[in-house]
Amino acid sequence: MLHDPVNMRKLQIQFNFSSEFKISFRSEKGQLYCDFKYAPFSRENRKTIGENEEKLMANNIKAALESTVCLHEFPNFQIDVFVLVLEDDGSVLSTSIMACGMAFMDGGIPCYDIITSSSVAIVNGQLLIDPSGHEEEEIKNSTESDMANYGTVTISTLSAMEQISQIAFSGYVDASLIQSSRKHILEMNKSNVNYLKKIISMKIAQDTNET
Repeated sequence: MLHDPVNMRKLQIQFNFSSEFKISFRSEKGQLYCDFKYAPFSRENRKTIGENEEKLMANNIKAALESTVCLHEFPNFQIDVFVLVLEDDGSVLSTSIMACGMAFMDGGIPCYDIITSSSVAIVNGQLLIDPSGHEEEEIKNSTESDMANYGTVTISTLSAMEQISQIAFSGYVDASLIQSSRKHILEMNKSNVNYLKKIISMKIAQDTNET
């Protein structure tokens, strides 16, 4: 069934979860490095976690963030981003991208815009907004004979610039379903950016009062 964007799972954001932040010397221009790992206990089935999947996730996160961070502000340096997933209940890529974007904001790393990201799963031709881990597992377990119109779409956007920073797609889906997914994802991203702006404003006010 097609879920309404307003019924997607509520975002939860926590700052100062980790005090580690690393910028290292690298090259003549700013570089971004991303390392992505699943905790061994993050999924019910631990055998489903593979090194190739983690590398693909890291590359997708890097691709989304490179158009967000003002890398020209860091000549001769590399910004290292480390993502550790403690619990996988679906939409890990989009959640990780937004978490990294908020970490940049909290760490004072200059960014062009607030990055938002959302995912849609396509199961037997039906759109599932903000898919759960079980829904994504159904797509992975589908056989070649029923792979038609099974897949996932993740889109990251910079709202103020009206720019799509990254698209990740896997599966076999009709072009019309990808277009429908894009429409709903952009609506979710617009909704999310308002919430993220509110959280950032509250964090700035809190930091100001503490000083």
